[in-house]
Amino acid sequence: MNKNLKALKNKRILYTVLNWGLGHACESVPQIRLLKTNNTVFLAAAGRAAVFLKSEFPALPFYNLPDHTVNYARNRILVIPKLIVHVPGLLLGLWREHRRVEQLVEELKIDAVISANRYGAYSIRVPSYFVTHQLRFKLPGIFSVFEIISEWFNRWYFRKYTRILILDEKGSENLSGDLSHSGRIIRHPKLHYIGIWTSIEKQAILEDIDILAIISGPEPQREFFAEKIIEQLRTIPGKRIVVLGKPEAGQAEYVVDGIEVSNFRSRSEINELLNRAKLVICRSGYASLAEFVALRKPALIIPTPGQTEQEYLASYLMKKGYFYSTKQSKLNLSDSIPIVWELCRIHDIDFTVNQERLFWNALEVDAND
Repeated sequence: MNKNLKALKNKRILYTVLNWGLGHACESVPQIRLLKTNNTVFLAAAGRAAVFLKSEFPALPFYNLPDHTVNYARNRILVIPKLIVHVPGLLLGLWREHRRVEQLVEELKIDAVISANRYGAYSIRVPSYFVTHQLRFKLPGIFSVFEIISEWFNRWYFRKYTRILILDEKGSENLSGDLSHSGRIIRHPKLHYIGIWTSIEKQAILEDIDILAIISGPEPQREFFAEKIIEQLRTIPGKRIVVLGKPEAGQAEYVVDGIEVSNFRSRSEINELLNRAKLVICRSGYASLAEFVALRKPALIIPTPGQTEQEYLASYLMKKGYFYSTKQSKLNLSDSIPIVWELCRIHDIDFTVNQERLFWNALEVDAND
């Protein structure tokens, strides 16, 4: 590995993003914007993440980088067996991913690789950085005793990276809870907490949208979620807007029983919609939660069934009083929306004021690293 890289300035950087929903792509936007101010940035992703990044950064060179996605079972009982079946394919996918990254490093003369939660996106030739908010994988019910295995897995893979950048606050006021603040792994010497990041900014505009629903996540659950939300919103009064999270379908807009529906909106449009919204309905993905906290928005969060990280975050942050959550199978907007208004009005988490400094410091490589 090249140990002479002191800081990522005036360098050629390969930034790779995981394609499991749009969360990882969304939370990568502010970092990519920052990096490209004084570096040459190359993007790599697949699927919806690729479509999204191309729309956000049309001027940046882009390369296809397939990843091994997991389709979550509709029946929660089958989630773990289905994930186990995917393990061999996942490991093979990580090997292929690494091989492709090494090819890009050589072809593009890359100085550093940044991986947004892609375990195979590292190089043995140049410094590589892993960006995540999760140091351990949450498992359901009786399987939780095996979570320590996920720590071992992370510790083993972290050997391949120069630094691990954690997208959260280091102290007790944080958004990820046990995901990145518990276990022996939090003492890992490569960890650098760089604060809560989001591309969403507060705007001084009128809140004229009564309910904004943002649909996201892997299939088939994204489609199930969309169908249920649109069906139940028919009986809810007021101005209602639904964004389906399908960038590959373009930005077509239509109206269903008075509900404004669009396939996809750009980050600048989402920023405006979130500022205009009085209440938000969304998955409990980490990137979305950071956006709601940034804007101090009351939100109803519905975790993707079987996606244990989202289920944990929904429970953790509801206990802290930041949001109200319910299961997708029990979703009843007529009952849940009044509870959101009663319980979730203001979030008091202060963002780290030195996020950019923490980010640049984490990307520096000393001769002793």
